[in-house]
Amino acid sequence: MRAKGAHHRSGFDSVGQALSSIHKLRGDAWIDSLGKTGTVLREWRAALVADLGGEDTITAQERVIVEAATRTFLLLESVDRYLLALPSLVNKRRKQFFAVVMQRQTLADSLTRNMIQLGLHRRARQIPSLHDYLTAHKPTADTPARPPRAVTATEIDTEPTPSTDKSTGGGETETDVAAS
Repeated sequence: MRAKGAHHRSGFDSVGQALSSIHKLRGDAWIDSLGKTGTVLREWRAALVADLGGEDTITAQERVIVEAATRTFLLLESVDRYLLALPSLVNKRRKQFFAVVMQRQTLADSLTRNMIQLGLHRRARQIPSLHDYLTAHKPTADTPARPPRAVTATEIDTEPTPSTDKSTGGGETETDVAAS
């Protein structure tokens, strides 16, 4: 039993403030307003977008799902933090989980559905063909082409030749030893 006037810090107010700022701000500005949490959330979102092939390859529908997943992830992490701070997840009087545990599961299911809609497999990033790359990076009159760089002897990867390899002994090559 808590002392009179003692309050349990649930984090509800900070989540409420974060959610109200989400509605006021457009684009990614709401993530920036969250401070360190926003930095972590931005990294998570960037990793998700990279797994989908990059910012240039995702469709508008996928972008909406990514945004919904990012917000759900924020809520889920906040609820998880709250639940882990509780002494027990079970209401001992009623002998059942607290309602917030079930609500947390609903959030987790929502995030799972978003991930399934986006696909569970990483997509390869589209790279241009050699011809397209060279066309895009063709030197113009303003930017002259650079001459090829000379390679020094220390940059050449030297591997032992069969005649200089001393590990087989007696002048035999590695292929001769493998054949016998």
